[in-house]
Amino acid sequence: SLEKIRDYSLVMIEGGAGMLEAASEVCDWYLGYIAPKIGGGSFGMGEITEEFEVLHAKIKNDIVLWMKNTRKKPD
Repeated sequence: SLEKIRDYSLVMIEGGAGMLEAASEVCDWYLGYIAPKIGGGSFGMGEITEEFEVLHAKIKNDIVLWMKNTRKKPD
């Protein structure tokens, strides 16, 4: 259960598709790092489909995205 997370104001969670799905009701924001490289197998996101509001993107060698969770219900 991720209910204990609600007791904290800032929590960093690392994971793939399963963690994204599990944390979707407790996370307000996501910080995503995307490297412009592909190779060596699966991306680990399976069949997941999510839509985010992109709030900031910085492009150099990598893409850094601050994304607001549009699916979370207000507390």
